[in-house]
Amino acid sequence: MEDKKETNETKKVPIIGIRRENKNKWERRLGIIPSDCKKLADSGVRILIQPSEIRCFSDKQFHDFNSKDIIFQEDIEDANVVVGIKEVPIENLIANKTFLFFSHTIKGQSHNMPLLKKLLDLKIRLIDYECIRDLHPTNSQRLVAFGRYAGIVGVIDFLQGVGEFLIHKTIFTPFTHVGYSYMYPSIEDAKENMKRVGEMIKVKKFPKEICPFIIGITGNGKVSKGSQEVLDLLPHEYIEPENIKSLFEKGAKVHHDRVYIVIIEAKHMYRHKEKNDFDKIDFYRNPKSYKSIFAPHFLPYLSLLVHGMFWNSDSDVIISKQEAHDYAVNKQFRIFGITDITCDIGGSVSLMKKLTTIDKPFYTINPINEEVSHDPFENLCEDSILYHAVDHLPAEFPLDASKHFSKNLITFMKALVESKYPINFEDQTGLPQEIINAEMTCNGKLTPRFSYLYKELAKVYPEYKDLVVEEKDEKK
Repeated sequence: MEDKKETNETKKVPIIGIRRENKNKWERRLGIIPSDCKKLADSGVRILIQPSEIRCFSDKQFHDFNSKDIIFQEDIEDANVVVGIKEVPIENLIANKTFLFFSHTIKGQSHNMPLLKKLLDLKIRLIDYECIRDLHPTNSQRLVAFGRYAGIVGVIDFLQGVGEFLIHKTIFTPFTHVGYSYMYPSIEDAKENMKRVGEMIKVKKFPKEICPFIIGITGNGKVSKGSQEVLDLLPHEYIEPENIKSLFEKGAKVHHDRVYIVIIEAKHMYRHKEKNDFDKIDFYRNPKSYKSIFAPHFLPYLSLLVHGMFWNSDSDVIISKQEAHDYAVNKQFRIFGITDITCDIGGSVSLMKKLTTIDKPFYTINPINEEVSHDPFENLCEDSILYHAVDHLPAEFPLDASKHFSKNLITFMKALVESKYPINFEDQTGLPQEIINAEMTCNGKLTPRFSYLYKELAKVYPEYKDLVVEEKDEKK
């Protein structure tokens, strides 16, 4: 029998494209690091990489593997799957392809509805990293994420700002010796400096006027754990949420040589509107049935808030405009700084007015009149609150973050790049269920799990009004 010569026509090589990040100058991360590209290439996958002068791994580090299937070129249109990190500019989208990136559309963010519409128009299959989760029935955890790094960077940068903020109020703390994360070569270098700051706190102590120095951290997931990882390097004491008030009672022994850390989970923040209790499973299934009790339990007592808990847009806000106003007027708003790692504009904390950047990470806001100062350390008043809301924090440790991210992502890449597309959403046999669950768009339509976003699209684009589903039919 005559052997048939195998060509690219008879057997198409699966191709992954790695795009050059171009959202901002700080974004140096990538989804698949060189060593993992080599593993994929050895398994029969071709990798097309757009050259980049700022990527945290140099082009040479890819070339060093000397693989014929790791190719640098500007054009990645032959790729079956395109891998990015941040939102892809509309002009860089490619029709009928599979894209992976953080789209920031899952909560109906209005500023990204044009992006979502373009994904539909171009019949792109979007896999959003935020939605790649384990298969837990009620409280699934993200599998491909930068959460730990967001928590680490968020706290480091926040404490730097806190030190400067307090100096402008003529209050000195050792936090003035904390640098921004990007100033350190690695996380370990940053941690070593944080240990030195901790030693200074033991010796110099916090001024009486800001004691007890209490830092609240919302949630207990990866972001929270990353934040704790940093704060544990300082002299500290963990306290239960219900015990905060005791630190302010007459005769209480308050230590000035440590930070008090309190972990605030959903069970501490919400109560059922009718039953006045908390059921975790029911809360995640029916968030609208619960009201926030955060303000009375925490606003009068915390010094700083590290907000890193995932917030469902159906849940009650944890700090409303009215609560912020009333507690500040009555001199019960003790919090003087918030790092909002969730970065939900119009989300769970009403004082979140805008995203900030690595270049300009802070603004201040007066909770009484909501007046925002874009120059955070000028024109401070008694009620000014420091606010930190950078939505690309892990970019400050791009090497560490990319290695972790790539390790988790490549477990899905072979199956994904070998899957057929375009294809009917119902016919995607062979794909991991975690990936299918993360598909937001397919063949020009929102997938059933994300059909609720038609409502948000329709607010901007009337042509989607007929596709808006009733709330009872939504599959969030």
